Parts: sequence; C-alpha cells; structure tokens
Amino acid sequence: MIQRIQTIYLLAAAMAALVMYWGPLVNFGAISMYSCHLTDPANGPQIMSMLVLAILPLLSVLLSFFTIFKFRNRTLQIKLGRFNVLLLITTLVLEYIYASKIGSVLQIKPSFEFLSIMPLVAMLFILLANRAIKKDDDLVKSADRIR
Repeated sequence: MIQRIQTIYLLAAAMAALVMYWGPLVNFGAISMYSCHLTDPANGPQIMSMLVLAILPLLSVLLSFFTIFKFRNRTLQIKLGRFNVLLLITTLVLEYIYASKIGSVLQIKPSFEFLSIMPLVAMLFILLANRAIKKDDDLVKSADRIR
C-alpha cells in the first residue's frame, strides 16, 4: 500500500488541499479572505457564509485518505479520484465567486495569493494517482489474461 506511487500522489494531494488553511487566499487591500472568514484589521475576523469554502478542501483531504485505504478496489479508487477532482473544481469556482462578490461589494479588485492555486496542485496529484491506478489495473488484467 505505502510502496505504491499512487499513495504518494494521494498524500501529496491531501497535503496540497490542507495547505489552503495556512494563510489568506485572496487579498483586498487591508482585508484578507481566508477559507471561512474575512479578516479586517479594524473589525477583526468576521464569519461569513463561506463555510462551504472551508468544508470542501477538508472533504478532499478525507477523501484522499479514504482512497488510499481502498487499494484492493482499484475501480473504486479511480471513481473516488474523479469525485475528488470534482470537489476541488467546485472549491476553485466558489473561491472565485466569493472573491469577485466581495470585491464588487468593497469595490476593490481582488488579488489572488499563492494558496489560492493549491486546489489545482491537488487536482494534478489526483490525476497522476488515477493514471498510476489505471496502470496497475491494466497490469493486473493482463496478468489474469495470461493465466
């Protein structure tokens, strides 16, 4: 299980999704947008309805770990990887929607930080893991044909 390259890819995807919680995703001048709240130095943190943006990367991390332990069922692993990519695409879209909505309210152009592309990095690792899982599945099927 641990010696397989797709396990390393899935762990890297989980870490990339988890990194989103370490800092701001978008800056609006003095105001910063984190995963679940805005931080304004004048007013302090304000909880908004961005709870979905905080939950989706966490679901992606949990799904990556769950996928690692389903190593006996490769077709399920591929399906879970596709669903995980869908979760990360949703995270990116919601991040952009929230940033543009907040930017239009504040009338400030949002500047996206480095952490805002972490869902793309996680997607890349999940796609690499799916490719390696598919390669394993093809190898097992070819060995079964020889018998």
